Amino acid sequence: MANKRLPRIITQPEFEKLFEATKNKEYKLAMLLGFEAGMRISEIIGFANAGSRCCDAPLTYLKVTDRGYFKRKPFACGKCGQTLKYKDIYRNIKFGYKVEPLNKSNIDLNRHSITIIGKGNKQRIVPLPKRFNTSALAMLPIKASRRALQWHVTKLGKTILQKGISFHTLRHGFASYLINKGRPLNEIQMFMGHSRLDVTGIYLHADPQNAVNKARDVF
Repeated sequence: MANKRLPRIITQPEFEKLFEATKNKEYKLAMLLGFEAGMRISEIIGFANAGSRCCDAPLTYLKVTDRGYFKRKPFACGKCGQTLKYKDIYRNIKFGYKVEPLNKSNIDLNRHSITIIGKGNKQRIVPLPKRFNTSALAMLPIKASRRALQWHVTKLGKTILQKGISFHTLRHGFASYLINKGRPLNEIQMFMGHSRLDVTGIYLHADPQNAVNKARDVF
């Protein structure tokens, strides 16, 4: 079994630089939810699959051979037989047919929490960022383009931090920051929505320089 690569993270000071440099209010809110609530971009702005599920019927594999070798198996609708490309339906399989954007009904201002319906319609609760106020609530649902938001974060990472990052890096930063603040691993697992504790455990090693500095302080 191949070893998993350590997730790319950003620190809280680095996030503040990105946040300060962002002028678009919807982008700022989305980034805040990514870093301080650990939300995925699809959980913030939603996701509607571009692929066709013509009959919404179960999919079947189509075996295609070329000189005795199997190519990637495409899918077909189990009802009408229409061929569907893997790239068009991948997110259907991974995330479900549709992910609704974050709405006002998901926010509990009294309990300072957000209820998320994520991958596979699994529900979890995450902390509401302290900077989330009634003005932010009025902005929901965020109507920003997924591609434009991704491009914005990646561009800021290169120009301000000189790092190759994506929007998902904010979520990694959330988990790493909580671990470095001493929060229990099972608590972070709950916030991240991981089914296995060992998946969350990778964030224990995500900031090796921090571990080195702490080890040096022991001696």
